[in-house]
Amino acid sequence: MTLLPALWLTLACKHGGDDTGAYTTGNGNYDDDSGGGGGGGDTGPEGPFVPYYLTFQAEFGYDPAEGVVDAIAPPGVQRSAIYLFLGSEDWYADQFSYDSDHYCVMVFPLVNTGTVPRWVADNGLWFGVDYDPSVPPDTTCTGRLQLDPQRFGPDPLSDIAGLQWGVGVGPKIIDTYDSAFDPDFLPYVGGGYLLNEVINTSEGQHLTGYWTYAQELDADHHLLIDGFNEPILVSPEDVPTGPGQIARAWYTITSFYYFY
Repeated sequence: MTLLPALWLTLACKHGGDDTGAYTTGNGNYDDDSGGGGGGGDTGPEGPFVPYYLTFQAEFGYDPAEGVVDAIAPPGVQRSAIYLFLGSEDWYADQFSYDSDHYCVMVFPLVNTGTVPRWVADNGLWFGVDYDPSVPPDTTCTGRLQLDPQRFGPDPLSDIAGLQWGVGVGPKIIDTYDSAFDPDFLPYVGGGYLLNEVINTSEGQHLTGYWTYAQELDADHHLLIDGFNEPILVSPEDVPTGPGQIARAWYTITSFYYFY
């Protein structure tokens, strides 16, 4: 199940000040079965797919007894992973829709590493996890959506996976975008964090460009829903349970920006 809060900020609201730039973004969940980004593409006689925009989302389950876990969400298993979305200018024309054929995804699975990274405490976070580059990444950037090897090298997936990646959750420290959330959803919004020097907000801060929310997991790691078939959300005040420990839940971290 995917929760889509009302978070489409004005795309014309550009956060400039450097050469990377950023557009504010809405939330979307990558779904292995969604079909988005898997066909079509922006290739033609001139050559392979050349992305112009990127954004990211991460999702992970956490169980205090086991650490990072996947979730059971019928009809299958929902993987803990970092998802890097790469899209063309036609993806922008499609309003960054996750049903568009003009983007592809790189997937960096998250597994239990047994340790809490040092950057968690350094940034005042509750919990975080690093991507272990020994875990094979995955991608839909193949076929007509294969990245141009002249621009990105012969194996861009391995190159990008080899960068330092990590995601974390913590307290919400800014209220800049509060008006973009549905009032009923806002109390469940917490702070998110992305560890990566390549993808960053245009303000140059890791902590102000990301947000998170959590859904309840049961002891068998099933995503829980209520009588209306809606996910049961976890209040941010109930997330931290001790140093480097958080409540058993499914956490989604999303960027406010599309980078270009």
